Amino acid sequence: MSDSWDFVIVGGGVIGACIGTELLRRNSRFRVLLLEKEKGAGWHASGRNSGVLHSGFYYSSDSLKAKLTRDGNRALRAFALRHELEIRETGKVVVAQSEKEIPLIEELYNRGQANGVDVSIVSQSELSKLEPMAHTHSVALWSPTTAVAEPSVFMSAFISEFVQLGGSVEFNSEFVSADKSGIRTSRGSFSAGHVVNAAGLYADKIAREFGFAMNHRILPFLGLYWYAPGLKGKVKRHIYPTPDPRNPFLGVHLTCSLDGSVKVGPTAIPVLSREQYSLFSGLRVAEVIEILGTLPMLATSRHHNFWS
Repeated sequence: MSDSWDFVIVGGGVIGACIGTELLRRNSRFRVLLLEKEKGAGWHASGRNSGVLHSGFYYSSDSLKAKLTRDGNRALRAFALRHELEIRETGKVVVAQSEKEIPLIEELYNRGQANGVDVSIVSQSELSKLEPMAHTHSVALWSPTTAVAEPSVFMSAFISEFVQLGGSVEFNSEFVSADKSGIRTSRGSFSAGHVVNAAGLYADKIAREFGFAMNHRILPFLGLYWYAPGLKGKVKRHIYPTPDPRNPFLGVHLTCSLDGSVKVGPTAIPVLSREQYSLFSGLRVAEVIEILGTLPMLATSRHHNFWS
């Protein structure tokens, strides 16, 4: 082995960078290495998301999702304050399209209350003051602590903090294989006391190298947003529909950006490669074959959605 580390983290996204930072906060003597296959950090899910800072009212109060969303909102705000990063306080309204969706608004409100999140139910007249471009059937949900930020800016700050605390980063270093002696990458080999798998959509593949997740497969979906130039500067709040309990998605919504642009979306299209960011690019033959072989098993599995 050419190098030895206490911890080797595979994946230079937000999870990998923040785990590395926390390890160094707990013990500054740890030798921590972050491996990232790309030329920079956060090139995939960590830098390609909507940037919405959710508040935590969607999930049941006894779920880990609820706790992580609520606490993550507060932690990211504290991080932004320390590093002087911009967060736009948009807030979010969830609107009902018919009488039958009012119970869903009430359910979201109850969950928010149970989760310790600041939410309220507002009338159409109150909604018009909050967001004149939004309309609802009778009532809507108002979430003042939902916000938006620029993911790539935060990602750079996460990496900077990790390095400042003594962490090391190896870019252009793609995971190849692992055995009892350590990890082999495209840039060399490393021994590690502990390996942290934070490889995003490839986490299942890397887990199998260590004997885990043998019966699990990640199936990618493509989420595309479209910009609405005519709404730039006009929509001030995120506008969401009530979620459909039958689906694990939040529905098509309007998302405000830092510069006032408004995005419409996202789609949720199953794709045939893990880094297929458009309909006609990023296809990998081996992944297409693997995913096509997995889809029939998915069709017969139990459906799980965000309401749990």
